[in-house]
Amino acid sequence: MYKVFFKSKPLIFTTSDQIEEDNGILIDSKSSKYSSLIKILKSKSNNSVYFYNPDPNKLLNHFEKCFLTIDAAGGMVLNDFNKYLLIFRNNKWDLPKGHLKKKELNLEGASREVQEETGVNNLNPISILPTTYHFVKKNKKYKVKKTRWFLFNTKFKGDLIPQLDEGIVKVEWKTKSEIKKCLPQMYPNIKNLFENHFTQSLTELGTSDL
Repeated sequence: MYKVFFKSKPLIFTTSDQIEEDNGILIDSKSSKYSSLIKILKSKSNNSVYFYNPDPNKLLNHFEKCFLTIDAAGGMVLNDFNKYLLIFRNNKWDLPKGHLKKKELNLEGASREVQEETGVNNLNPISILPTTYHFVKKNKKYKVKKTRWFLFNTKFKGDLIPQLDEGIVKVEWKTKSEIKKCLPQMYPNIKNLFENHFTQSLTELGTSDL
């Protein structure tokens, strides 16, 4: 089940016409338009929006007709001391990620973004993590950023270098227990990515080895 976050509110793709919470709203994907979706997402009368169609392929098709998609890639990096790489930007703990360059492969883009934003290299890809989606506003229009994630390990032991011109003020290695304390200060999609990673096996996550 995909979730596309509008700030902290999820738009949830579903093939069931039953919603899971009292303060959610169900909308039919085939009759949805950009303006009506944004109005519902901005509304304070609901906590979540269920985007419904019994056909999962039509769900994605209808959604992509409403919103332009921006492709991005990023990395969750684990070192030899079982610590994870985090960046701090806009008062949020986050993972390194960014837009793909023209004709750049997802894995290449993820590796490049990690190196540019943190200074960490010698990245060894392990597996593919779940894709995340969230809304961004550019030129007064909402678009959807689709980020493909990869899990890397590294033997890097050098200095961490935050990419200051991208607004990154800190780069740190953190243990699992330290990351759990940081979850409240993460964007919902990054929080979900870590929670899934910590609580489920890679197979259960629907990920695949590289």
